[in-house]
Amino acid sequence: MTGYRRLSTSDPKEQTLRTAWHEAKDAKDRGEDLAEGRFQRIDEKLTRYLWQRAVDEREADRRKHPKAKRNQSYSGPLGAGRNLP
Repeated sequence: MTGYRRLSTSDPKEQTLRTAWHEAKDAKDRGEDLAEGRFQRIDEKLTRYLWQRAVDEREADRRKHPKAKRNQSYSGPLGAGRNLP
């Protein structure tokens, strides 16, 4: 099968979301009724979960290492320097 590979992860919630994503993708590819909407919802859930986990990891790193260069914020004009959220 070509396309997306089913990768395993150590995070059980992410693994559950990934499994549901692949099932919804397969159903959408087969052309099942209402599969497009189900796929979009699970795709949004997975994306939101991964994004929030990255934000949480970044915040934890900033709390743990506040003086590290990677955690310094830039307060100049946009497009110049390092602009991190």
